Amino acid sequence: MIEQKYLTTKQAAEILGDGTTFRDVIAMIHEGRIPAVRNPSKRGHFKIKREDLENIPPGDGSLSTREAARYIGGDVTFRTIVRWIHSGKLRATRVSPLRGHFRIQPEDLDKMLESPHADE
Repeated sequence: MIEQKYLTTKQAAEILGDGTTFRDVIAMIHEGRIPAVRNPSKRGHFKIKREDLENIPPGDGSLSTREAARYIGGDVTFRTIVRWIHSGKLRATRVSPLRGHFRIQPEDLDKMLESPHADE
């Protein structure tokens, strides 16, 4: 069997494991942590070299909105996290001014959850 030279974002997520989704892989591409090229035959798709997955630089410890929702657990979705960011309840850094990607420090998430107004 011939091994593929390039992987899709879904295949990369499966290789990375630990609950990584293809959206997490796309965020890592946009952050510059995973080198990738756009797939010219499929609009909005990326091609990733298998060997590039072995050398992913560590992140700064911040969480995406989806990772923050998983961190909290329960019924909290990434949309809830985004609402908290827009309302000023949760501090976050905008990664891309055009796309609305945010990064959240776990300490800021913990502070918000510990505040007496966290349920509002």
